[in-house]
Amino acid sequence: MYRSKIYKKNKFSFIKKQGGSVLPIVLISIFLLQISFYGAFRIYENKMNTYGVLVNHYQVQTILSDAETVLTVQYVEIGKHAPSSIYYNIGTVTILKKNVDTYELKSTLSNGYSEKKDIIIPTPTRKNNILDKKTDSADDKHRLF
Repeated sequence: MYRSKIYKKNKFSFIKKQGGSVLPIVLISIFLLQISFYGAFRIYENKMNTYGVLVNHYQVQTILSDAETVLTVQYVEIGKHAPSSIYYNIGTVTILKKNVDTYELKSTLSNGYSEKKDIIIPTPTRKNNILDKKTDSADDKHRLF
């Protein structure tokens, strides 16, 4: 009977000995929660930056393709001299003629983002020569079979 009293007496004594461990547990859990919030914040921040760059890229590609169409239809096919730049409400496309058929288009947005694109636009006389060569080679293929 003496042993059972000691056992009952010491049964819950471990709670009294560890009463000061609540503060470190709370501090550690708050620290881990802060790390998880910071990580989630950084992920969303990086996504926002990526989407901003993607929007800039789409805008640049849009005005580059439009400038290529304008250059082809309104200037090269008609035989006019190409302008040095084309202005849009979101930016500018600068046109640099490298060779007879090759142009370099550099698009710069109003926020400073820019990209370059090299295009080849055959002149009307050269385009006809290329088409004639293609039809000749097609006739040669049919003659072989």
